[in-house]
Amino acid sequence: MNLFRNKTIRTIIRGQHLPFTDAEGRAHDWYGRCTIAVLDESRWIMALRSGLDHINWGTRDAIHILTSSDEGRTWGGLNQWFDKSPVAGFPFEDGHTHSETGLYRMPNGELILQCWRTGFSSGTRQFRSADEGKSWSVDLDQLHVAEVDGANGSLAIGTQNGFADPDFPDTVYMAFQYFHCQGRSGTFLAVTEDNGRSYCFQSWISPLAPENTSGSLAAFEPAIEYLGDRTIIAVLRDNAGRTGTFQTKSTDMGLSFAPLSDISDQVDGGAPVGMWQRARLFKESNPSFQYGNRRDYAAGEGRLWGFGVHSIGGGYTRKPCAYWSDSDGETWSGPELLHGPMYPGTDAGYGDMKRRADGTFVAATYYANNDSTVADLEQYTFG
Repeated sequence: MNLFRNKTIRTIIRGQHLPFTDAEGRAHDWYGRCTIAVLDESRWIMALRSGLDHINWGTRDAIHILTSSDEGRTWGGLNQWFDKSPVAGFPFEDGHTHSETGLYRMPNGELILQCWRTGFSSGTRQFRSADEGKSWSVDLDQLHVAEVDGANGSLAIGTQNGFADPDFPDTVYMAFQYFHCQGRSGTFLAVTEDNGRSYCFQSWISPLAPENTSGSLAAFEPAIEYLGDRTIIAVLRDNAGRTGTFQTKSTDMGLSFAPLSDISDQVDGGAPVGMWQRARLFKESNPSFQYGNRRDYAAGEGRLWGFGVHSIGGGYTRKPCAYWSDSDGETWSGPELLHGPMYPGTDAGYGDMKRRADGTFVAATYYANNDSTVADLEQYTFG
């Protein structure tokens, strides 16, 4: 595909340079798990996690902010706003492990940032900024999703994927997951109509099912996107056999989803147990994907892009990659490896992708050493 001929790779933060020292005096050398929000024609803001390892449960990590005034061509220092003044409220560290970030711009222009509270089964903490990321405060110490069918809505994990309804722009749809929650995993769709101050359960994307039980349809890491005609697509990762990639659609705007279908043979990259992990989905017409988008998002115009990690058997080696579909997910092309040559055991991925005004695609992920104890924050461009 011609878009990938001019691919570039750049390091934003080099882990071995140890740019952040936590409250216990430990220099963090692991940077990544980022998400990006587009503010206007030139300004982007990124949330990311730093720590001492890929995940080190029971110890502290930190959440940070980066800003760019030129659509990600250059980035400022850790926790500096666009004018280089300190970002109030970040870095955030409280002695716990927070893992991933989810950064979203709400219909009223406010930013919300979600992260795991203290681990993978303790729910979501949410921060809010009303001044374009210059200052932040804890908005919801433990986010609660109302009326979850058969589960505790305070233990659901955000940070996944979301979009604003193009026909009713004050309504935002967001995907949540349960992961290792009382031995079960599952994913569901929720709706917020007050800019992320409250959330209400809509329907299960995949059932809350026992883990480590082959055939149970336990899944996690859901990505969602709007396709037009009141249809939503979801791509998610198998958490039972750990060797598959699932997909489903809703044709009633999320009131119900079709049974999961296994699309592993389309996205396996030629490996019998290849899978697409930590998917992100973007329609080219989605206004949160590209500022000033002139395509009709309500009609579902444009190619459907997928971003994430390709792995073999659910584990390492993991590779940051792009997928694409010109049939709204009926068939997929890819994966297109974004990093370049990878050595066995490499851990990479868990990031985000946006598009500049000139049509260039920009993706950011972590890229770790062979035992995942040090990770750089990397950026890839193509198109």
